[in-house]
Amino acid sequence: MRKYLFALFSVAMLIGCQSGEEEAGDTSTESESVSEETIEQETTEAETTEESTEESTEKSAEDLTEESTDSEGSENEADNSEESTESDTSSDQASGESDSEQVNVLATRCIISNLGDCEGVPLEAQKAEYERLLNEGVLGKMDVTDTFLEDVLGSHLTMHNQNDAGTFPEDRYPPSSVDDTIKYFTMELENYYNGESEAALGYLKEGSSLYQSTVENKKAGDFMDYKLYDVKVMPLEDSAGPDSREIERVYSHASSNGIERDRVSYDTPENNSGDNGKIQLAAIEDHELLEENIDYEEEINEAYGSANTAPAHARECVIQFIRTCKSDAVDDVRDAYDQYVANGTLPEATEAESYPARIDESRTEIDYAIRAAGSMSAKNYVNYFQHYAYDLMQYYNDKSDDVIYYLEPDSEAYDAIVANKETGNYNDHENYLVNVDDKNFSYMSNPPQKMILERVYSHATSERKRKNSVLYKLKLDEVSGIKIISYEELSDEPFDE
Repeated sequence: MRKYLFALFSVAMLIGCQSGEEEAGDTSTESESVSEETIEQETTEAETTEESTEESTEKSAEDLTEESTDSEGSENEADNSEESTESDTSSDQASGESDSEQVNVLATRCIISNLGDCEGVPLEAQKAEYERLLNEGVLGKMDVTDTFLEDVLGSHLTMHNQNDAGTFPEDRYPPSSVDDTIKYFTMELENYYNGESEAALGYLKEGSSLYQSTVENKKAGDFMDYKLYDVKVMPLEDSAGPDSREIERVYSHASSNGIERDRVSYDTPENNSGDNGKIQLAAIEDHELLEENIDYEEEINEAYGSANTAPAHARECVIQFIRTCKSDAVDDVRDAYDQYVANGTLPEATEAESYPARIDESRTEIDYAIRAAGSMSAKNYVNYFQHYAYDLMQYYNDKSDDVIYYLEPDSEAYDAIVANKETGNYNDHENYLVNVDDKNFSYMSNPPQKMILERVYSHATSERKRKNSVLYKLKLDEVSGIKIISYEELSDEPFDE
């Protein structure tokens, strides 16, 4: 029985062990399955994480790329903006430069003509152009002057590059006329009554009745908003007497009846200028109101052209050609003249042939009324021969035939110079020094009949530099001014530097 029970117990134990092993095996399998699932899940999660990371990375990269692109775009926009700004600035600068290169050539003509051709050119435009030419060194300045009229006239007498600029006494005012004094006083009244300038008082004799009344008019305020539309100095024959000059004005101001026209007679006795030559106004002789509340349109003359870019000394020479110009600047002088003609400042000479004659003709056409202290006509001939020496060199070098314009046709001088060129001996001609000796110039002869030209030169057959002195005989031509009839060589010798 015990054996039976023991056997049953053994069988039961055996079955239990097998069952435990199976359960254990199942458990292991389940554990393995769970582990595999966990691994798979972890792998999946890892893959998901990687995918997420990759997506995140890609997205981040895309975002960065987009941001970078946006940033680059912003930088590009900024660059473009800067470039645009620079471009705009450059454009503005270019525009400014372009504007600065444009001048009112009628104002330039006004100053060049010594205030002889200023019709319709506003006073402020005249002053601005005068200052521009002064600052560029084209005009000199006489220190004794204290009105715009005297400034301009003084500048024409004291061109700063001239060796003889001091020939006019520094303690004297430049010679002006009563007409000009009245005209520019009237023009300055606009700025004076409007509180912009005291320049008008410079034309008046201090303490005179006209001085006092002008000052009182301003204090009263009745002449505020003064506007001058036109002023004309009446011809001498229309004036009341020899000591009276009349002007007609068109103007308006705070107390006028619209635009008015009046006529004013100034008392201008001969003693109205002091010992220093300064002309000043002292009294009004008569005043007549001609029209009130009239329709009037101001005529302003403006014409813009390119500023003359020739050197200042060359422009100065054209402006003040009656004085001595630099002998080594003939090319520059011609360029200055050509530019003045091209931009409309000077009218083109239609009859004259040589450059000196062209310059004189052009200036004559704009009423070039030089107010000189004494006879300066010798200087015209100095300039003439400087140009002649240059053109002679160009002629022998087969570059220009302009020297022919200086010679009287069929004269001894004409035949000799043409023959010289034909020989070829004067090729490679060069001038090193040109001096015009005007000792033979006679102020009593008009024009001078003789001038001496001294040159240091060389050419194809001279072997070295030589110095010669030649006496020229001249005649006056109505168009060209001067014509050479003949010449005589006074000396010719080697030049030792």
